[in-house]
Amino acid sequence: MLDRIKNNEEMYGGCLLNTVDIPYNKMIKMLGEPSGVCDDYKTDVEWRIKFDDVPLYVYNYKDGVNYNGLSGIPNAYLSDWHIGGEDREKALELKEYLLENMPEGEEYPEITDVKKKEMINRIEKLDFIQFSQVDNFLYDIGA
Repeated sequence: MLDRIKNNEEMYGGCLLNTVDIPYNKMIKMLGEPSGVCDDYKTDVEWRIKFDDVPLYVYNYKDGVNYNGLSGIPNAYLSDWHIGGEDREKALELKEYLLENMPEGEEYPEITDVKKKEMINRIEKLDFIQFSQVDNFLYDIGA
């Protein structure tokens, strides 16, 4: 975790203040593991942090599996993050700080044969409507 950031499990109010585009695995390297608390509907991942002792949230919004079902982006491939809270200047400063300190290396995890088998097993367990959503998605991306 970066030196100006601390975990903060206390609940604070606020609203969307900024956004940042950073791959999930790099966010974990900078912010640690997600707080494990999210609404399980519009968000899949959330960090509750204090940045220079100012409470802020970093979370995905309406692009993951919780909101979009099978056509949602799996957590490991999320990269569009919202920054929420009550201090707009501090949210902008956090965005700049994250971009300046983003670690080098792999952008997204490699899809291995083990992961492919796991995906096939999950698809085989789907009902017809869910399967047709996957089939349409694969057709749309040319797979």
